[in-house]
Amino acid sequence: MRRTRAADARGGGGGFGGFGRTVGSTGRVDARRRVGRVTSVGIAPVTRAGYRHFDVIKGVAVSVPDALSVVVAPLNHVLFHFGQDAVSWAELLGFATGAACVWLCVRANVWNFPVGIANNLFFLVLFWSARLYADAALQVVYLVLAVMGWWQWLRGGRAGTGQPMGRARPRVLLVLAVLLVPATWGLTAVLTRASDIAPFWDALTTALSLAAQWLLNGKRIENWYLWIVADVVYVPLYTVKALDLTAIVYVMMLAMCLVGLRSWHRELAAPAARLEAAA
Repeated sequence: MRRTRAADARGGGGGFGGFGRTVGSTGRVDARRRVGRVTSVGIAPVTRAGYRHFDVIKGVAVSVPDALSVVVAPLNHVLFHFGQDAVSWAELLGFATGAACVWLCVRANVWNFPVGIANNLFFLVLFWSARLYADAALQVVYLVLAVMGWWQWLRGGRAGTGQPMGRARPRVLLVLAVLLVPATWGLTAVLTRASDIAPFWDALTTALSLAAQWLLNGKRIENWYLWIVADVVYVPLYTVKALDLTAIVYVMMLAMCLVGLRSWHRELAAPAARLEAAA
């Protein structure tokens, strides 16, 4: 279902379908970066950092990530500044699609998944062009989870007519809780090597988001508790990172998660209330 950290290309989407939940914080996308050399031949077999470069236009050898950076450069244009946060088209669109995705989840609307998938694809290209390969890989994970969730909501359940809303089994919650520990540890190690300014907290929120997305795919109400915990961490985390607008957006996301939890509780309680009324 969501989330994004687009402005400085540290990542998005996307838990809640893609709005952000990515790892790390390694700096803004610079679409002007070029790697390669001018050559007079059609193909320039130059290799740097393991990437083969090729002649794209007028004999300039660039890598695939550089070519993608050129394509997405307009999305990195800064529209305005909010505090110390330079807000680009990418960040603004990420916020908009992320908010829409969360609201669709609040309404238990299956369209949250295609919105999330579109968000994942957008950030996949953005992060890959910025050479944030860990963030790009995580978007692929969210995309796969979103496709699985879309199918579950449409064709899941015993009758194959759609996944019913319900509660997670205690065993499932226990497994997810156990997996959170190695997932957080592993991501913390990766982010520490990547010089992230808050590796443990970024790793924890990412692991929580993946677990929450798994529960959302099964249409289990417990997914909201994990999103809420993650958002409670995200708000001060982004405040410390001087990403004021992002912190404000996550306060809004936290409010929507609380609304979603209440709405799903009512939905689950409705059948019992109807039975009591009929009796």
